Amino acid sequence: MRTTAIICLLLTTITHVYADTFTVNTTSEGGVCNATTCTLRGAINAALVTPGDDTIVFDIPADPVNENYFSGGTGQDAFQYWVIQPTSELPSLIDITIDGSTAGASVVGNPTIVIDGSLAGDSNAGTWDTLDGLTLLGNTHINKLAFINWFNAGIRFGYFQPNGIPPSSNNRLTGSWLGLSIPYGQASAPNKYGIIFTTESGTNNIVGGNMSTEGNIISGNLQYGIHFNYYLRNGSVGVFGNKIGTNPQGDLAVPNDSTGIILSTQENSNIIIGNELPGLGNLISGNNINGIHVTTSDYEMNLVIDGNLIGTDITGLTALPNREGIQLSRGRNMVVKNNVISGSTGVAELILSTDPGNPLRNVDIFNNYIGVGIDGVTPISNTSRGVYASGIAINTKIGAPGQGNVIANNFCGPTSGCGVVISNYSNNVIELRYNSIYNNENEGIDLEADRFTFNDPGDFDSGANRLQNFPEINNAAHDPDGNRINFNYWIDSHYAASDYPITVDIYAADNDGEEGKTWLASTTFSQSQYIVGNPVIRTLTSQAAIAEGDVIVTTATDAGGRTSEFSPGFTLAGQPDFSIACQHKKITSSPALSCTIRCEAEAVNGWGDEVGMLCTHADSNCSFSPSEEISFGQGELVPFSVTIDHTSVTPGIYLNEVLGSVPTQGDPIERAEVITIHQLADDDYLFVDGFDGIICH
Repeated sequence: MRTTAIICLLLTTITHVYADTFTVNTTSEGGVCNATTCTLRGAINAALVTPGDDTIVFDIPADPVNENYFSGGTGQDAFQYWVIQPTSELPSLIDITIDGSTAGASVVGNPTIVIDGSLAGDSNAGTWDTLDGLTLLGNTHINKLAFINWFNAGIRFGYFQPNGIPPSSNNRLTGSWLGLSIPYGQASAPNKYGIIFTTESGTNNIVGGNMSTEGNIISGNLQYGIHFNYYLRNGSVGVFGNKIGTNPQGDLAVPNDSTGIILSTQENSNIIIGNELPGLGNLISGNNINGIHVTTSDYEMNLVIDGNLIGTDITGLTALPNREGIQLSRGRNMVVKNNVISGSTGVAELILSTDPGNPLRNVDIFNNYIGVGIDGVTPISNTSRGVYASGIAINTKIGAPGQGNVIANNFCGPTSGCGVVISNYSNNVIELRYNSIYNNENEGIDLEADRFTFNDPGDFDSGANRLQNFPEINNAAHDPDGNRINFNYWIDSHYAASDYPITVDIYAADNDGEEGKTWLASTTFSQSQYIVGNPVIRTLTSQAAIAEGDVIVTTATDAGGRTSEFSPGFTLAGQPDFSIACQHKKITSSPALSCTIRCEAEAVNGWGDEVGMLCTHADSNCSFSPSEEISFGQGELVPFSVTIDHTSVTPGIYLNEVLGSVPTQGDPIERAEVITIHQLADDDYLFVDGFDGIICH
C-alpha cells in the first residue's frame, strides 16, 4: 500500500500553470526568438526570463533543404522528423515544458523532433562538465523528443549539489527516445548514457508513465540506459512504463552496451522502478550486461523493483536476454517483487553479490517469476542459475506467505545447483520459504555452490547459512481425512549451532523428486524437543491437494533466518493403520479346547497409537501375552500370543475374532484376525483324516 501511495503521488503531483508559449519554427542554431524566427535555444532563453511555467511547441516547415526535415516510406512505414543540431550545450531548464508532439506525428511512431549532439562537442570549455542534451533543474516536462549522439547523457536530472544548485524536483520525461536511430529505432545512435540523475534531495522526478502513451525508449547507449549517480540521495524517483534495451516494438534487442539501469546512489534515494499495475512496469531486456545493477555502499536505498519484464520480450513469454537480470551488489532496504526475471545468459537471473565490508541488508524478494514467463508456467530458456548469492546478504528473505517466487528451468552446468545458490560466506543469512522451485538442472537449493551437502553430526560445520542441516524424515503418510500429512522427523542441529526454534517447511516435490515445487505445510522444532532426543510426530493439514505416492521434500529455517538445502525426497505412504495376523487361523478340537496361537501386530504407514486386544466370541475366553496392550514404540512389528479357552460342548463351527481396537471420538478403529474353531464330537475326534488346521484338545 505504501508503494502504491508513493506512485500515485509521483504521477499526480507534477502540475503546471503555463504562463507563456514559445513556438520553435526553425531547426537552425542561435539564440533568437522573436516574431519571425525562434530557435530551440532562443525559446529556452526566452522562457527562462519569463515568470511562471512556460511551454515550448514546434511549428517548423517541412523543408528538407533549409530545415533538416526528413520523410519517406509509405503506408505503415511512412515517417517524418526534423533534426536540431546544437553546436554547444543547450541552457538548463526550470519551469519549462517542451512538447515535441506539437510538431506532428509520424506513422511509424518515432518522435518528430530529434536533438542531435554530434556537433556540440564533449565538454563545456574550462569546466569538468560534460555535455548533455537537456538538463532539468525543476518543474520541467519533456515530451516526445529524441536524443542522439550526446557525449554524456541525452537527459540530465539536476546538477551535482556541490555547485550550489537547488534540488531538482518535479521533473518528468515522457514519450521520448534516447539512443535509438531515427526513424525506425531498430539500431543505435548512442549517447553515453540515456539518462543521468545527479541531483540531491530532488523529489517527484518521473521517467515515463503508462507504457502505451508515456513510456520512453532508452536503448542503444554506450554505457547505461539510466544512470543514478552517486550524488543522488534524499529524493524520490519513479521509473514507469519504459522500454530499456529494446526496439520500439519490444521484440528485438537494441542493447545499452553495459547495463539497463545502474544505481550507485547514496542514502534514502527512494527509487521505484516499475509497478505491478497494468502499463506501469518497464521492459528491461537485451542489455549487454545487467538489466538492473545496484552498486552503492552500505546505504539505506529504499528501492523498490516491481512489476517489470526483465529478460523477455514485450509478451513476457519469449527470451530477450540480458546477460544477468538483476544484480544487487550493496545497500539496504530493497524490495524485488512481481517481476519476470528470465532468459539470462550469464551467472544468474538474480545476483546478490557483495564484498565483506558492504553486505546486503534487509532485502525482500517475493512473488517473482524466475525462469518462467509472465503466465507463471511457460519455461523461458536460459543458461544461468536462478538466484546466486555470491557475497554476503544479511536478513534477506526470498519468498513470503502467499507470495513465494517461482524459480524454475534454470540450466547452469554440472558444478553447482541451479535454482538458488548461496556461496560460502558463513555470515550469510538468507531465508528461503514458500517458493516454488522445480525443474532446475541440479539442486534447487545449494549451500556452498558445491552440489548436495550431507548433514553433519550436531550441525557444527560452518559456511553459507551456517550449512543448516535439513530435516531427516523417518516416516510420512497421507491421511485423506482432511488432506493431512502424518509426519515423523528429526533435525540434528545442536542449540549451540542453530538459533531456535527451527521452522520446518514441507513441499510437494517436482517430477524428479528433489526440489520443492508446492508449499504444503510447516511446523516448529523446539530446543526442548532436540534435548529430549526423540523423533517428532506431527499431523499437519496440507494447503494443497496431495495423495498417497506423492513425494515430499523439506527445509529447515532457524530463528535467525538461515534455510537449509532440500532434504532427500520421501514418498508419502497411505493412511496410517495397523493389522493383526496369526500363525494359525483354523483349529480342530474336541469339546474341551485350550489352544495357544502365535500372532503379530504390524504398524502400517507410520501408525503409532497403542492397540487394545480382546476376543469377540461368547463361548471363548482369551488371554494375551505379554500384554493386552500392543505398543509400537520398539518397532513396526510386535509379536504376541493368544490362548483361547473354548467352553462350548456342542459340536459345530465357531468363528472367533482376535481383535485389536483403538478408541476414537467416533467409532473405534478395529482390525481383526478370524480364528475358525471346528469342534467335533468325541467319537468323530478319533478319526483324524480330513482334520483342518491344528489340533487342540
